[in-house]
Amino acid sequence: LAACDEYECVASVTEAYADVIALNAGLFSLGSQSVAQLHREQAMWTAFEESVFQRQVDGLFAASISLGSVKRGPGPVTATNSSGLTLPVIRYSSASPLARKVALALQKRLEQDESLFESVAGSAETPVNSGGGMLILVADRRDDPVTPLLTQWTYQAMVHELLGLENNRVMHPLAVAGEGGSSEGVEVVLSTTSDKFFRDNYLSNFGDLGMHIKEYLELYQQQTKHQAKVDNVEDMQRFLDQYPEYRKRSGNVSKHVALVHEISRMVEKYNLLECSELEQSLACDDHMSMRDQLKRVKAMIENPRNSNLERLKICILYALRFETDTNGIRDLKGLLQQKGVPPEQ
Repeated sequence: LAACDEYECVASVTEAYADVIALNAGLFSLGSQSVAQLHREQAMWTAFEESVFQRQVDGLFAASISLGSVKRGPGPVTATNSSGLTLPVIRYSSASPLARKVALALQKRLEQDESLFESVAGSAETPVNSGGGMLILVADRRDDPVTPLLTQWTYQAMVHELLGLENNRVMHPLAVAGEGGSSEGVEVVLSTTSDKFFRDNYLSNFGDLGMHIKEYLELYQQQTKHQAKVDNVEDMQRFLDQYPEYRKRSGNVSKHVALVHEISRMVEKYNLLECSELEQSLACDDHMSMRDQLKRVKAMIENPRNSNLERLKICILYALRFETDTNGIRDLKGLLQQKGVPPEQ
């Protein structure tokens, strides 16, 4: 590094514990494809399950270090080391053996490597949190099986669920023709860091998003019309100076318009509005009887517009809501198999 720094631009070098994938300002991922196998009995774990489990502990440990330590303030504190630094406090779901195992392994790792907290807290370049301490909550996804089954209606969540958002990258809905007439997807980035429109609207619901994208397009058209006026040399120079930003804005507008258009098409194609209404009814409505809900679910299964994924999700919601209706659940399983849903699902 020093040999390559010909112009002496590097002021300092700091070790950063960034063994996570930062998706938003308040959200990171460990990049694990699936942890479902960890819910098996530990005696049945193989080397694969052990490696997946260790990845969770390593990632949480790295996140704890990167978020910094907390200096001990006035008043009583707990879990401090000899340097007066407060180690993170860990809470876990008491009903989950796996959450307990993760919490205990993480606590052991933090205690073994507490010196790393001292080095982070003592670094001049690293801000030290000034709150009351870091709290790590280890939750089990099985504590709330309903939420993942509900159709999402915010921009980022819809892109993730309908188009596939991985590490803030998504395949552009519009394909470009490749050699031999084949279609080849174009990958685009959706990041709150580099995309102001996405940062302002990634939590917008689907209804508001349509209005915001319309306003964004109109603003771009107005700016384009203004920049198209080139009457003299000064105008030409100004246009050339602003051309990179103009190209960037043009690509960003077309990207979001294409994404919103594709989302709208899929909402209509797969009848998601009607499916979502039934999902919400199964999850929250206490006024409709079990018989009426079963009738609605069967009608939804028979609707040819609905995808098998939506059929399966709604049947699972029904089974969670009316778990004692064994006859109704058996009938729904039979209907799903008739529609081509594999028995193992």
